[in-house]
Amino acid sequence: MAVLLTLALGALLTAVSIPLIRPVLLLLDTGSDVLPHSIAYLTVIFGGIPVVAGYNAIASLLRSLGNGRDPLVAMVIGALTNIGLDLLFVVGFHRGVVGAAAATVIGQGMSLLYTLVCLLREPQLRFVRSDWRADWTLIRRELLLGLPIALQNAVIGVGGMAVQQVVNGFGYVFVAGVTATNKLFGLLEMAAINFGYAVSSYAGQNLGAGRIDRVKQGVKAAAWMAVLTSLLVGGVMILLGRPITGLFISSEDPAVTARALDVAYRYLLTICVPLFILYLLHIYRSTLQGLGNTVMPALSGVLELVMRVAVVNTLPVLLGGFGVYLSEPLAWLGADLVLMPAYFRAVKKLERR
Repeated sequence: MAVLLTLALGALLTAVSIPLIRPVLLLLDTGSDVLPHSIAYLTVIFGGIPVVAGYNAIASLLRSLGNGRDPLVAMVIGALTNIGLDLLFVVGFHRGVVGAAAATVIGQGMSLLYTLVCLLREPQLRFVRSDWRADWTLIRRELLLGLPIALQNAVIGVGGMAVQQVVNGFGYVFVAGVTATNKLFGLLEMAAINFGYAVSSYAGQNLGAGRIDRVKQGVKAAAWMAVLTSLLVGGVMILLGRPITGLFISSEDPAVTARALDVAYRYLLTICVPLFILYLLHIYRSTLQGLGNTVMPALSGVLELVMRVAVVNTLPVLLGGFGVYLSEPLAWLGADLVLMPAYFRAVKKLERR
């Protein structure tokens, strides 16, 4: 039923999103000099929504079977493919934003293919034709469990659009610099996402076994690993971030390239120093989801939206571009202030039971 839902929703989102690209970009005050490129980029990206949905569904199935390794390997394969093809299509073939978008979708497709092969090898799964008949009771249960998480991600996405509107107001060079750093953000967040997947499965399994003590031990260990990993990832990016972001910035005017690179590196520094806040966010949000609480994670997404919009519409007036950079760390902090107390309340409630 998860596969059927994924196919239906992936096709629906693609069909709805592509016609909305131009009107939404105009709503976000996208400059006329970048509007055609933005439309071209998003058309390719939104065409790949079923690929992303397919990977997420299959990776979740593998994790639920206790296989957390292969989804991580698939994500690494996808990220490396994306980076390699970015360099090939953009630097080698000079395909610009369309090449970057194609590299992203192909990278996600590689992740999907890898997880699909792994899923078909799972001995627990032997499908027959009757498995594919729609079970509407089960579909409704999956939707009720998944809708709060979908709402959470949608709200976070709206916050990102609010930030983008402000970013667009700073001009093409600023947009180019922020976009270059955002290309690296997936790598910065990759370990945090996979820590979250691991602790979600771990919490759910131990909840089923009635071992709340192991949930607490696992979350504590995951939080320490997340903090240490974030310090390592952030440190590497602080040391090497300038030449890495430079790979995603090109212009015929060296002065424009230098200014965009300055923006990219300042933004990178601003999010790398407090990166541990983002990593803890993934730990506590995913733990709550593994314990069956999808409401508080959704509320944390709402708070992220509020913080991100409030910061990006106030601090840039006082601090300029640096106020835009701060919108991400402060949004993470706001979500943590909801998630961490919610986790401790949930654990105490389970212990009393």
